[in-house]
Amino acid sequence: MDEIILKTSIYSLDVIIAAANSLLDKAYFSLDKENDEIIVKITSKNESVMDEFQNELIKQSQLKKDFSDSKEIKEKLLKESLSN
Repeated sequence: MDEIILKTSIYSLDVIIAAANSLLDKAYFSLDKENDEIIVKITSKNESVMDEFQNELIKQSQLKKDFSDSKEIKEKLLKESLSN
């Protein structure tokens, strides 16, 4: 079992869960919270997935940022389309 400790000031819980979710076919994940940290325990099904999980954290963080950045535009477009 591998363990990684993540600061919630860097990675939000929803980003951590999304990263773990994308790798459920390769590993089992257990999450625990201690103060401002999330402890992720990873048990690989066949191969080590720690590096892949860390890459997925970055990917999911970027996806969340992109969604947040475009949320206002999407809401404006939806409002305009519904008002016509």
